[in-house]
Amino acid sequence: MSAGADTPGDAAVPIPGSSADSAIEQSFGRTVAELLRLAATGPADPARDRVLEARTHLTIAERRIASDLAALHRLTQPGRVPIEAGTLLFYAQRIDDELALRQRHLDVIYPIIHARPSALGGPGAHATVPTSNGPTTSNASSGPGR
Repeated sequence: MSAGADTPGDAAVPIPGSSADSAIEQSFGRTVAELLRLAATGPADPARDRVLEARTHLTIAERRIASDLAALHRLTQPGRVPIEAGTLLFYAQRIDDELALRQRHLDVIYPIIHARPSALGGPGAHATVPTSNGPTTSNASSGPGR
């Protein structure tokens, strides 16, 4: 997880992390905090800006997944009143939808960072790509692992 600031003058505000942060940082050679500062104050960079936009949405999706999994875990603890099937189905559908949304954001991020000349070696480089099925090693030319 990267830490930094949402704005250049406020270094105490942590930046929520995403599962793609490490690959983004390797690709751009800067921390997420630095990339966010550059996006706010530096010259336009369409690839950087698109990756950061998708990362923001990815972070939200991942937090929703974690929150719903935690809620479902609390509801299914031993000794609690059994949950109704409808409640279980509700959480299962939400988590499934959120995982699909997470994958769509990863599908935006990884092709961009794999196409860049970077610490990952640029086009054709191998990197760990998180998917809803768990991390896989992917060849950049084949896109994110599924």
